[in-house]
Amino acid sequence: MMDLRLVRIFVAVVKHGSMTLAARELGLTQSAVSQAVRQLEDALGTVLIDRQRRPVGPTAAGSLLSARGAVLVEDA
Repeated sequence: MMDLRLVRIFVAVVKHGSMTLAARELGLTQSAVSQAVRQLEDALGTVLIDRQRRPVGPTAAGSLLSARGAVLVEDA
């Protein structure tokens, strides 16, 4: 089962293209955001964020989750 909190954090990272900016928006540390994204990736068994590019961006799987996740977060 997916943790909606992790999805919310992931959606913020994709929105900002930055874990640091997402952390600011959410009132978290950059480390907490990075760990949350890693937990979500581990739970789903796939990489969601391309950390090699700047600004960071979603992988193909991350793009799908971002679109659906944004709706889930908004509805919640």
